[in-house]
Amino acid sequence: MTALHTNKYFKHSKLVLVIGFFFSFPSISEDNNNTHWTLDMGVGSIISPEYMGSSSYKARVIPYIDIRYGERFFLNVPQGVGGYLVKYGNPGFGYEFGGSIAPNFQNRDAEDFPGLPDISMAVEARLFGSFKLYGFSLNAIAAKDIASGHEGAYLDLNLGFGLRLDEDIFNVSIGTRLADQSYMNSFYQIRPENTQASGLMAYTPDSNLEKYTASLFYLKKLSDKWRLSLIANANFLQKGAKLSPIVDKNNSFTVISALTYRF
Repeated sequence: MTALHTNKYFKHSKLVLVIGFFFSFPSISEDNNNTHWTLDMGVGSIISPEYMGSSSYKARVIPYIDIRYGERFFLNVPQGVGGYLVKYGNPGFGYEFGGSIAPNFQNRDAEDFPGLPDISMAVEARLFGSFKLYGFSLNAIAAKDIASGHEGAYLDLNLGFGLRLDEDIFNVSIGTRLADQSYMNSFYQIRPENTQASGLMAYTPDSNLEKYTASLFYLKKLSDKWRLSLIANANFLQKGAKLSPIVDKNNSFTVISALTYRF
């Protein structure tokens, strides 16, 4: 049975501060010639699995912040600190390529699985790019751990379609994540030396396909300054991940909402 927990995620003030930078929503540019600083702040909520493969969910209320300089540089949590090396766009065609240093909050606590190593927040180096044509977009993110958290690297690929109706913006996408053996082992491997303490059978992933994904993004411009955002993500674990003894649910969802103000 799916459980929803809320209280234990506020036990440590430092954790709350980190979570405060957990997620900022996709930026929808309304001015391609923007060459000044922008600051968006607000409050949001996240409902997500305890860890990838869990049937229990956690809920959090979070502050939101997104700092940008024009169409070139940014500071927020999904993208981290970085910028675009190349960025071009018009109503029917566009492309971009850039890089960043960013956090990955996919983790696993010792209380989830006593006897298995913790996986803390990771810091990643990322390269990203996209190609857009008449509402469709092909997007890629290549990431490699550089400090703490998980080991290894992964590649996210997705195909999206966006639509603007007056002041409303919709985007739907489907995608996949491919990962190297070190990444898959970090999240799904049970080493022989951990079997007795954890009570789980030894397991090593034999596939580099972690999951398929489907996403929906909606943005409502309430006024010149206020915006309401909603993101719903579905994850479908595949062979290398879903056969792990730590996985008790192959499919999961994440729902994120935010009310923000542009200064």
